[in-house]
Amino acid sequence: MKIGELYSPDQNNRVILFNDVSRLPAKVLDSMAEQFNDVFVVWNHRGIICFASLSVKRLLGYSKEELLGKPWYEYIQGKRVPDLDIVVSKEMNKSLQLELFDKNNEPVYVEMIVTKVDDGISGGEFFICTLKDMTVNKKAEETMKQAEKMSIIGELSASIAHEIRNPLTAIKGFLQLLQAGINHKDEYYRIMGDEIEKIEAITSELLSVAKPSNKKRKYVNIGDLIHDVVVLLQSQAKLKNITITVEKPITEKIYCDSSQIKQVLINLIKNAIEAMDEPGEITLTVASNEEYTIIDVKDEGIGVPQEMIDRLDQAFFTTKEGGTGLGLNITKEILKKHGGFLKVMRNETKGSTFQLYFPKINDGL
Repeated sequence: MKIGELYSPDQNNRVILFNDVSRLPAKVLDSMAEQFNDVFVVWNHRGIICFASLSVKRLLGYSKEELLGKPWYEYIQGKRVPDLDIVVSKEMNKSLQLELFDKNNEPVYVEMIVTKVDDGISGGEFFICTLKDMTVNKKAEETMKQAEKMSIIGELSASIAHEIRNPLTAIKGFLQLLQAGINHKDEYYRIMGDEIEKIEAITSELLSVAKPSNKKRKYVNIGDLIHDVVVLLQSQAKLKNITITVEKPITEKIYCDSSQIKQVLINLIKNAIEAMDEPGEITLTVASNEEYTIIDVKDEGIGVPQEMIDRLDQAFFTTKEGGTGLGLNITKEILKKHGGFLKVMRNETKGSTFQLYFPKINDGL
């Protein structure tokens, strides 16, 4: 595609497109752009905006006049991408999912595509940027994730209630003994303290899964993440005589939102428990290669057939009666945002292994 002159204030609001001799008023272009929900912004080789559709005000809050003649990267800013101009130059012609600032410094979720075109007259370069509003999609996605979380919590309630009832019964018994004036009070107090800590650990992990993520990422020891999740799921596994084994030591760290990765691990371990109709073992292993840190979740269930493995990333596809089909879809989406991915394989003997891949971080961290 060839572009001739583009809008600038001293050109009587006229442009030449596609190397055509006809001239179109800028308001005609605006009218054309307004037929779409997308926003169109054009800048020259110096990064100066020379055209913006009127729809930019609806998306980012800036009027067209505020943008013309200004550097694009000062107004189209990435919320967590400080060098957005560098990112755009590397990902030219690719769809980028970004969180931008609007005029009021509020987050706006967009899909951005930037295309470079040549000026058919002077040989200069122009860049056409398309911004598609994804805010509604983003909110729907967050709602879906939260609904999946609450579904998991609901399903865990029975086993957690059972696990909490045991220490409560022990505490009640010791209190009755103390009221009766039995000796060995110090020993009873110690045991009661241990039982209360068990209850506290379970309820704390349940709350950490239920609350919305604060979207803060940091370097986290994988062993700590796995420990917290196992505390939460151990009771459900016991009800089916399933043992959750964690192969140690685990020294690897990943850069992540710990709440989201806990949700991923809960999804996979819970699926493994449900896949096992007989007593058995679920094994969690952590390893690293040159590029990735890998978490293996291995079960001894019936195994996932290859034809189903190929369909597991489809939304709403499920092999479980009453399942939503969103668990693995959300898992893959969370991993993707952390720069990772999921692999599923059928074990040689029985069961399946789900592998979580995370970008390896520097050893010095």
